[in-house]
Amino acid sequence: MAIEGAAATVPLSPGERLNGLNHIAELRAKVFGLNIESELERFIKDMRDPTGYQ
Repeated sequence: MAIEGAAATVPLSPGERLNGLNHIAELRAKVFGLNIESELERFIKDMRDPTGYQ
């Protein structure tokens, strides 16, 4: 089923896109009760690890 209309998307600046993605993440956390702080900390630690992927 196709979306009918002049345009299905609108151009977003990087800042607008980031704000939208952050808003969606907040909504998901509220709805699904997600707490990803430990996963985020692990990810950042892995990205800073100079030895690379293990």
